[in-house]
Parts: sequence; C-alpha cells; structure tokens
Amino acid sequence: MIPIGAHSIKIVVAIANNNVIGKNNKLPWHLPGDLKHFAKITSGAHLLMGSETFNSIGKPLPGRQNLVLTRDPAKFQGFNGSVQAIGSVAEALDFSRKHDLYLIGGQAVFEQFIGCAEISTMHITRVFADVQGDRHFPLYDYSRWRLINDERHPNDYRNEFAFSFETWVKK
Repeated sequence: MIPIGAHSIKIVVAIANNNVIGKNNKLPWHLPGDLKHFAKITSGAHLLMGSETFNSIGKPLPGRQNLVLTRDPAKFQGFNGSVQAIGSVAEALDFSRKHDLYLIGGQAVFEQFIGCAEISTMHITRVFADVQGDRHFPLYDYSRWRLINDERHPNDYRNEFAFSFETWVKK
C-alpha cells in the first residue's frame, strides 16, 4: 500500500470485454465519452506512454507533461519541453517518487508495470464489446483490488458501444 502523501502510479486505460486495448496503433472503437473522461482524469498530469502510443497520438497531449518510455531518447527531443524521454522502468519508478505518474499505454508499458507495488489506482473504461485488435491489457489479479466506482453509460448516437468508468484501488 502507498503511504498517505506519497506519490503513486495510476493506470488509465480502456479495455474491451476480450482485453483488447488497440488495433494497428489506434483505438478500435469510437467513444467520445471516454476521450472526454480521459482528458478530465489526466489534465495537468504526468503521463507515461510507450513510443508507439506517442507516435499513434502524433503529438504531445496538451496541458500535461508527456513522458515517453524509449530506448532512443533522441527521437523525442524538439518538443519544447512538453515531452521527456524516460530510458527505463527504474527511471520511471524514480520519477514516480517525486510526482504522481499516469500510465496510458500501450501494451508493453502495461506489461512492464502491472505488478509494481507503486501502482495505487486503475481508471478503467470497460468497453462492453468484443473487438478485434492486436494489443491487449495484461491479465492481473482482481482479488488484490477493490472497485470503488462503476459509472455505466449506454451506447448512443455518439458512442459506438456501451461502457463504464471503473475506479479500482489496491487493497
């Protein structure tokens, strides 16, 4: 458990029923409600993503500090300080001792961090559909987590699938 007042790592991810989180470096659904929720949760935050996720977004996310986990930091220079290269999991964990850190993907980043004791919270958008994809969220032990929020939304003319915003905290 994270001591009160300590910084932590939080996961922010949208996951389909079949654990898919991406297809061809894109989200495999159209859910403007989830994008709005993502922006609200991450506004002003320090975001950590893999280089493929950064490249799929195509630019730094505004109003946030964008950190990219990469073996090639030179690729992420020239963004006027809005992007910082992080060279290893150890470096990211060190960063998280000074700042809350939000992991936003992709699969390889989640796989490297899912077992870390520093993760305190998971903000999961549960997409109620089985979709085709080539990126998946790693399996984890739900018994170590407690669901504290489950806000359900039906599909509608804007949102392709029904979904829920779940907040999980470590027991």
